[in-house]
Amino acid sequence: NVSNGTYDVVIKGEIDSGIKEILVPIWSDKNQKDIKWYKASKQADGSYIVHMNIANHKYNRGTYTTHVYMYDNNGRQHGWL
Repeated sequence: NVSNGTYDVVIKGEIDSGIKEILVPIWSDKNQKDIKWYKASKQADGSYIVHMNIANHKYNRGTYTTHVYMYDNNGRQHGWL
């Protein structure tokens, strides 16, 4: 939602029960000075969601970078996007 300065990150796919958490860092500053790590919330359909708001990023307008990190129950990282 450009006028509100928000967007949702929805993570879908074959996500098994061995996933402990999904973390989503988001930033707009090239030096990542406005980086915020969001913890994704599991939804009833098995997907995960994060709600991003520019208020958490110094109200910067423009292009944002989003990565997705999944961690299993043993703390191992399983990829990023």
